[in-house]
Amino acid sequence: MDDSKQQTETNSKQKEIQLTRWWAIISSLAVLMLCFILTWIFGFMVGGRNIAISIPNIIPPTITPTPLETPGVSAANFAGTGYLSIEAGGYPSFHFRPKYPIQFQSIKSITVHLVPVQNLSGSTTLQFYYLHQSGEGWRMMNLQWGDNKVDYPYYSVRSDGSIYTAVRNWGQQTVEIRTLSLTLVVIKADGAEAVYDATH
Repeated sequence: MDDSKQQTETNSKQKEIQLTRWWAIISSLAVLMLCFILTWIFGFMVGGRNIAISIPNIIPPTITPTPLETPGVSAANFAGTGYLSIEAGGYPSFHFRPKYPIQFQSIKSITVHLVPVQNLSGSTTLQFYYLHQSGEGWRMMNLQWGDNKVDYPYYSVRSDGSIYTAVRNWGQQTVEIRTLSLTLVVIKADGAEAVYDATH
């Protein structure tokens, strides 16, 4: 009798363990199904809407030993680059130089003028990079169509008034530009303000 009772208890415990396992499996499947349904509903509700994404900020390599010795950097004056077609992931670089060397004691402002081919306004998938005077280290700003004020304008202007820049298209579509030009405002040695733009 004792052996029979013990066998019955053992079988009962094994059944309880099996039921517990099956219940755990069923619960896991139910949770997965619920997640799938909620994901499907969310996707249906936001379908066709613009969802904010994180814009990658990839710093271009430091130009060494000097930008003048680096291939792939296009020369440009403050009048602009002219027409550009920047493919997805494109990264053209430019050396902006005034027509004549500039003498100044400080930099007041730099404005980047981004002119579209068509009548566009607002944000773009373009980022503007400007290289430190020493050739080491970049700063970046996101570009909008029209005028864009550069933070820390003194950061990148060299002693001759030139600036090394890069424009990156982080989007998935090609961006066409009529031109990208600069306006540089400096304070001269006598304290007077001087403007250098497309006409200089």
